Amino acid sequence: MYPEGLVTGYFGPLTEAAVKKLQEKQGIEAIGIVGPKTAIKINELLTQGAGASGIVPPGLTTAPGIQQKLGETTTTIPPTATTTTSTSTSTPPTAIATTTLAVTPNTGSSAVPPPVTASPPTTTSTTATTSTNATSDTTSPSVPTNLSASAVSTSQINLSWLNSTDNVGVSGYKIYRSGAQIATAVASTSATATAAYSDTGLQASTAYTYAVAAYDATGNNSAQSASASATTQSPPPAYNTPPVISSVAVSSITSNSAMISWITDVPATGFVNYGTPTIGIVTPENTSYLTSHSFTISNLAASALYNFRVYSHNAYGDQTDLVSGYPPNRTFTTLSGPPSCSSINVTLNDGKTTYIKGVDNFVNYTWTCAPGGSADVNVGIQKPGGWISLNTTTNSPTQTLFIDISSDSYPIGTYRLEACFNVCGSIVAGQTFSISSPPVDTTPPVISSLRVDVAYSSAMASWTALPVWITDEPSTSQVEFGLTSSYGTITPLDSSGAFLRTVHSIILSPEYGYNLTSNTTYHYRMISKDAQWNSAVSGDYTFTTASSTTSADFTHSNLASIFESLRSLALILQKLQSLFH
Repeated sequence: MYPEGLVTGYFGPLTEAAVKKLQEKQGIEAIGIVGPKTAIKINELLTQGAGASGIVPPGLTTAPGIQQKLGETTTTIPPTATTTTSTSTSTPPTAIATTTLAVTPNTGSSAVPPPVTASPPTTTSTTATTSTNATSDTTSPSVPTNLSASAVSTSQINLSWLNSTDNVGVSGYKIYRSGAQIATAVASTSATATAAYSDTGLQASTAYTYAVAAYDATGNNSAQSASASATTQSPPPAYNTPPVISSVAVSSITSNSAMISWITDVPATGFVNYGTPTIGIVTPENTSYLTSHSFTISNLAASALYNFRVYSHNAYGDQTDLVSGYPPNRTFTTLSGPPSCSSINVTLNDGKTTYIKGVDNFVNYTWTCAPGGSADVNVGIQKPGGWISLNTTTNSPTQTLFIDISSDSYPIGTYRLEACFNVCGSIVAGQTFSISSPPVDTTPPVISSLRVDVAYSSAMASWTALPVWITDEPSTSQVEFGLTSSYGTITPLDSSGAFLRTVHSIILSPEYGYNLTSNTTYHYRMISKDAQWNSAVSGDYTFTTASSTTSADFTHSNLASIFESLRSLALILQKLQSLFH
């Protein structure tokens, strides 16, 4: 198989396969035997001066050097990752100078002698030295840890985790949701210990489970991290969306009572509006937030058709009738029973018969049929100057109403509230009450909780005093002060001092025309007058200013402390004030 006259005899795999196939076909078994055609071709190459041959690179049909002249020096540089070239005087590692031998065509019975290699001369040549520094990276990054998921809206969940490590470097992270990869995140180049990703476009009120895996530049992947889950936030209720009422039912119907029930889709309050034939009676509202509601209404007329509506409102104040009008009107009929009422009871619900003008503004009363049933009832009032009809009710068992006595239509005097059947042909029941003038106030306010805060300001080179006190009723505010108990200076009833209040304070400082001096004792007292000009004067008190050089400076630091104390005092005073109203 070695062409005579060639030094190396190297060739490619295709040539080797072809030669072996030829030898097999011709029955040649000895190594180095070629056919006549191969011998002719080799002789042609040698005649043309072919020299040493290199290894045939994959994909080529000839080896480098096959066309070179005999005796020439040939350098073969196979492809490598890193190539370094140097010049030196040396003996080549492989015999390059060759001696040409004649090739005699083989008839199939004689062997071709192996090539004869001449002694290589010492020569100067350029030798290529190759080296490969890079090694294949097969190490996977570490598994990401501390994965957390946090829902920040109805459609977004934020993920964060501790960065992975790698022998070369982490390129990024693969994000998995419910086991399927949804995205990749490029590793940050900043020196942070955590990585993050935001998953958007999600469904509201939905739970999602996540995991992450790290990868490097060569495609090595870590295992997936421990999973983390989060549920997107629920959407806020739509504005003006009232509860949805369903399953309205009437049960336990008797001649004078019935139970009305319904269901709401969200926790809500409830009440019923009913009447016969006109809706006008309202039950007290059940303020508990429930989804199942029921009311028992009584004092109904026998054999009567009642109309009713049910109402509910949610925690946001959205009520069934505020958006789409009144809820549907429903009806029920009471069973037969005793005849309609034969008498009327009238009750003053306030529990008193004397009302003070300017203090009591309403008279609240109730009339009820007795012993039961319903009737057409007219309610009026006898007052100085005549009788006035107040209200007419048709076929009703009871009703609660009120009279506004704050207007000039109800002067000081005695009144009689009367109820009668139909058009009051005869008075059936009544209650007498009176409206009186308020008593004359001759009691002055009561002054209490007196104190004064004193501070010096080096920036202003001045003293400030702040007297504070409380009165048991709204009153004016004044402070009288001086070097003796005779005082000498009193603050005016200006726009601030004339205002009626229960918590009082006056600022004594140069800004208000009051110049306090250092190392001085001042006498002071408080004066307050109520709306009837009843005056209250406190006892005599004193406060002393210190030396401006040794006193606590009214600086930024202690100013904050002083006003924090005043703020706390003001909160206490406000609470006390609320007790008086």
